[in-house]
Amino acid sequence: MAARLIAGYVARKWGQPVNVVNMPGASGITGARHVLTARPDGYTLMMDNHAVSSMLFAVQSDVPFKMEERTTVALVTLDPVVYTVKQDSPWKTLRDVGEAAKANPKAFRYGLGGVAGVASFSVAQFLYAAGVPVPETNRVVFPGGAPALTALAGGHVDFAGQQWSEATGLVLGKKIRALAVVHPTRLPTFPDVPTAKEAGFPELDVVGWQGVSGPPKLPAHVVGKWSAAVEEAAKDPAFLEQAEKVN
Repeated sequence: MAARLIAGYVARKWGQPVNVVNMPGASGITGARHVLTARPDGYTLMMDNHAVSSMLFAVQSDVPFKMEERTTVALVTLDPVVYTVKQDSPWKTLRDVGEAAKANPKAFRYGLGGVAGVASFSVAQFLYAAGVPVPETNRVVFPGGAPALTALAGGHVDFAGQQWSEATGLVLGKKIRALAVVHPTRLPTFPDVPTAKEAGFPELDVVGWQGVSGPPKLPAHVVGKWSAAVEEAAKDPAFLEQAEKVN
């Protein structure tokens, strides 16, 4: 959806069609490889993100390209992680969760929206920071962030650390409760939810992001034109309104 917003804005700005092609498969490797092996002429770019860059290489050793074999063009979105529990959970703070998991790790169940996504790294980072023996805990992997949070709301898992865009509806609907957000400041949507630093875990820094990237050796003038267009979009009230609705 973010790619289509950017494509629509750029198409209107330049008076040229900008097509979005969905290329699923192999945890994003299929689409990424198609772009990263394309001619560096500016006509083939990709909506890059954490899952097909650093996080992918942290969990998979046979990726058919190197992480640095891309030209980064522009950062489009940042999606903070929100640590959550069921609405009626007895745990009121992030420290409560850490202490409970540390005291009885084998009974601690947490949901993940995939093994190479933000959730996997955000929860692991928190548990290690809290001194929890992570290998002893119960990790439940779901096909995406939404199913993981639905399971949390239903009491099938005890804890989750997902992106704000995935959690916000259930938090505002009081199905799950947010304990902390990984962001320098509190979010306007969740003014009562402390930051991770305020919750006692300043070292937590995993966030979701999306941006535009292209093949290696993309010419500087191409990078400049695309990055300038994205920067203009970020200042355009109509574009920002659309982006907020998508989020």
